[in-house]
Amino acid sequence: MATRRMIKVREMVEESIWKAYDDKRMTRQEVAEELHHLYGVAQWAQHLAARRNLVPDIACVIGLMHDIGRIEKDWSGERHVLEGAKLAKKMLARMDIFSETELKIIRKAIKTHNRKSEVEQASYAELIKDADLLSRYYEDSAKKLGASKQRRLEQLLRELSQMENLETDTWSLKKFIPKWVETR
Repeated sequence: MATRRMIKVREMVEESIWKAYDDKRMTRQEVAEELHHLYGVAQWAQHLAARRNLVPDIACVIGLMHDIGRIEKDWSGERHVLEGAKLAKKMLARMDIFSETELKIIRKAIKTHNRKSEVEQASYAELIKDADLLSRYYEDSAKKLGASKQRRLEQLLRELSQMENLETDTWSLKKFIPKWVETR
């Protein structure tokens, strides 16, 4: 079930994406792809968090915000994670619905989410890497992965193969994604 915080963050991210569209920084196709990716990452993050005894709504927020640097500022590569993490913390702090500890967790996870060959001590940092990789894999399973990403993916797929009843788990975002997103 979506919490109020998750919904507020989702609305803020969607607003950023539609602003990029209105400013001609994104096409309608790119908007659809971005929303699909962010919702996928958020959903995988929630599910993995529940499996790993982490807080699913914090994981969902990280999933929704992990590419905010690219969305808001058109940053790419390392800059989209380093500066994007600072931007995410600033945007979320303005909402005044997250503790300082939660903001630090979110920032750290976003800051390292592109370093999939490295293993972090922070569990949310690993979680977002895994959720991002799973989302990208299911968006295009034919895409060739580097050796470290392939190893990480194989480990994740083994972890997932041990799960039962994926469709009935409580982490589903079916009610989380509003209908109007598809029609705007």
